[in-house]
Amino acid sequence: MSLNDLPPEILHSIVKYIDNDHPFSLLDFARVNKLCYSATTPILLQTIKLSLSHRDDLARDVLHYVQLYSEQLERTQSFSFVRRIVIDVDECKDGYPVISPADRGRGDHSTLDGYLENFKGTYPKVDIPAEQMEKINDAWKPLADFMQKLPGLTDLLFGLPDRFPPCVLHTLHQHLPQCRLHHHTFKMHSIMHPETDSSEFELITSPSLYSIRMQESAMGGFRHERIRDYNKYALMRLTSLAPNLKEVHHYANNRRMTRGWEPWSGFTQDENKDTPSLGSLRCLRLCDTIPIEEEFIRDWAAHTDFSKLETLRIETEISQDAMEYLVEECDLSSLKILVLNMATDDVDLVQNHEYYDTARQLLSSLPRLSTLKLIGWHTELPFHTFLEHHGPELRKLSLSVCPTDRLTCFQIARIVDFCPVLEDLELTIPRCRSDITEYTMYKLIGSLECLQRASLTLDASNYDVLWNDGPAETPTDETFDEFDKQFCTVNSALTRHPRNGHVRDAIINSAVDQHLASDIFDAISSGKPDGCLPLEELILRVQGGGKFWSDTWASALDRMVRHFPREWIVKRNQRDDSPSSLVMTEIRQTDDEDEDPLDLPPWLEEIFRRIWPEKREGSKWWEDWASMPLEWPGQEDNSNGDDLQALKERLYSIRAS
Repeated sequence: MSLNDLPPEILHSIVKYIDNDHPFSLLDFARVNKLCYSATTPILLQTIKLSLSHRDDLARDVLHYVQLYSEQLERTQSFSFVRRIVIDVDECKDGYPVISPADRGRGDHSTLDGYLENFKGTYPKVDIPAEQMEKINDAWKPLADFMQKLPGLTDLLFGLPDRFPPCVLHTLHQHLPQCRLHHHTFKMHSIMHPETDSSEFELITSPSLYSIRMQESAMGGFRHERIRDYNKYALMRLTSLAPNLKEVHHYANNRRMTRGWEPWSGFTQDENKDTPSLGSLRCLRLCDTIPIEEEFIRDWAAHTDFSKLETLRIETEISQDAMEYLVEECDLSSLKILVLNMATDDVDLVQNHEYYDTARQLLSSLPRLSTLKLIGWHTELPFHTFLEHHGPELRKLSLSVCPTDRLTCFQIARIVDFCPVLEDLELTIPRCRSDITEYTMYKLIGSLECLQRASLTLDASNYDVLWNDGPAETPTDETFDEFDKQFCTVNSALTRHPRNGHVRDAIINSAVDQHLASDIFDAISSGKPDGCLPLEELILRVQGGGKFWSDTWASALDRMVRHFPREWIVKRNQRDDSPSSLVMTEIRQTDDEDEDPLDLPPWLEEIFRRIWPEKREGSKWWEDWASMPLEWPGQEDNSNGDDLQALKERLYSIRAS
């Protein structure tokens, strides 16, 4: 039986499977024949995007996109299939992400949430003169008319630096009441005017408004040096004015500069500003350029009902007072997802036992979470103090480790014991020159029976050298020979000098090629018990090897390791005729990747060549490096279940002693 003979229902099911498992193949399937193209059309056309350029060309660009999509949808009779419109700038730069092929046809909420996570838009910098607003609104009218033909539209994402067009808002109200508006460049342009602009007040009270991102201006609350900006207060107030607003992403900027200001007078049309009600946000995301303090949390708690929050993301370092306020004054009984940043460069805070006791109290006071992300986790917060409570229901766990700490095999074994249904894991793993300890960590991670995705930050730093409070004479290692033990004194200003062996280890630990990436994937997979779902995706990122305690200590070393691959994405092949093969993708993260690497200075060349001699006379260093292969145990030790259980028991007994 050929594809042409299949009933439409079966063909549509095949398309859904392809879209879920390998969306990049959807276009290939659509090219097979007209029948396959017709079957994929409902998914391929679920998302349409307008990438708009300069404001002077707005009318031309909007009309171009409307005509283009109208012709395509008319030809395929597909107006009813469109679920999402994305309006963004056309620069393909950091901060202006375009929708990926994997997300282009996806209409499910999980994929939309993932896209919204990275969709920032372009924040407004210059206000539009009032006399231009009518002209700009007219430029959007073709889109407003076009949207009336899209009865299935559920989401509109707006990421331009201009005001949201009133004509589009009216279309949402009158013709598409089910469509959710995600405004990712929110700003009250009339905040300092004597009267609140009526079109802006209509926007902030709109039943269509579902999510907002707002970034305070770079002057720390000032639009200009002498003009105060009360947008953060407007943002808090509108949480109760917009009846269906559920998500707020607040990027603050040095709130301390607002102290001493006169109180904000509020929106002039707001009849209840003296007795405001509470908003009912489900997601609140807080970021700042300074630590999150109690005052900031208290202000938000006064404007939205924390008992309705399902997601709380505190992505800037939180103070102890702020955590105490969350424990003592806030009802977080609906919380399912928590991001908590405890990362700090303050040595006194790192050594503050009370700070981590408060963090433990906060985590213990919450209902069991499905997702937990801790930034700057420290051993002062042992796993059993929070994973014993949250672990049984955790589906996703992310731990970025405090720079002065390093995860151990014992701690990874504790994660395995406490989190039986974990599907997604993000960890910082210390690199150990690909030795058996490093292999054991990967295999322990694989023993998580439900694990499908792992994202590992491979830390090539060495805090025995980095930490400046250590003894003046840096330690040696049992692997160091006489050359390795010699001090590397290229920078005479340092009080603690790394040894040649420390530099050697930094180079080895930074070198991750596709063979090592594949070995790590296989090592994790080898820990899977029989009958479990296999690992599907592994992301590897390398950090720390080019720096010691000073970022400027050895710029030549930093430049060298930046020419090694910095990130790998390893996925299991989705083809049923080669399920054991892997698809490897290297992600470069340096702007100078296309430039020829520089020759190494003599002190670094000597260390490098002791690791990797020339493959041929005169060969360049970047042609000669290769990762150290991962050290696997002997075949007699390489069973799955029994040896892992014995290993964990051995780790626990060592820990107890």
